Amino acid sequence: MKNLLLGLGMLLCIGARSQQVARGLTASNGQFIGFYEYKPTDYNADPTTKYPLIIFLHGIGERGNGTTELSRVRANGIPKYINAGHPMRFYWNGRWQTFLVLSPQLSSSYNWWQDFYIDEMIKYAKENLRVDTNRIILTGLSLGGGGVWEYATRSVQNASTFSAIGVCCPTCQFPNWCNIADGKLPTWAFHATNDGTTPSSCTNGAISAIINCGAAVKPYLTLWENGGHSVWDRAYDTAYAWQNPNIFEWFLGQDKSLPVNIRPKAFAGPDLTISTSTA
Repeated sequence: MKNLLLGLGMLLCIGARSQQVARGLTASNGQFIGFYEYKPTDYNADPTTKYPLIIFLHGIGERGNGTTELSRVRANGIPKYINAGHPMRFYWNGRWQTFLVLSPQLSSSYNWWQDFYIDEMIKYAKENLRVDTNRIILTGLSLGGGGVWEYATRSVQNASTFSAIGVCCPTCQFPNWCNIADGKLPTWAFHATNDGTTPSSCTNGAISAIINCGAAVKPYLTLWENGGHSVWDRAYDTAYAWQNPNIFEWFLGQDKSLPVNIRPKAFAGPDLTISTSTA
């Protein structure tokens, strides 16, 4: 049924899909930021509708000058899917919902994601888009995954900004993981154990550290035995080849105005021991 609904939703958008639009702004520190903005095709149909927002952080190979090199951002992950025509529309909680997506490009002069990129994307979204501030999601892959870790763990206030974060094969970071726990931030991390670029042990350690901080909202960890470093098409699978619900549906299920959406667990009652006098 889910696959049928997903297919119907895709068909409705064929021929009328919106494109990623190249934008640019100057940050408060004077740094130019080039980024892609994606809005649903029916964005102007109802001026009262607010949309969940994804801020996507790319990997090290997609850095550039924000103008003539901005297209590098579309190489992997969410910007690639949008560029190929995916409407970022998913069926969740009984209705179709579409994401706004902002994908900034990190300057080649930086080797790590800087916090001001995320600050400026949040500021831009609140001032220029009809964003549901209870559903702002930060996600990234490889270097971008490390950028997600760094920003979300900088403070409890940073962690509390988001309804969820998603990290895929992130770089190794050593921040204060308790800020994610204290901020009650839903977290889902992905890695492959045979990753030769960024070791999965760092992601394992991050999830364990968040749990050890007494996290009321337990983080999720998905580990694959194979796939190497390039497992982002698994993590960001828009269908159900790798996880059900997929990460986008899980994102939609997180809302700061509601109790945290925790995956259900089956409970058949206490263990029973049954014996008979015969066989």
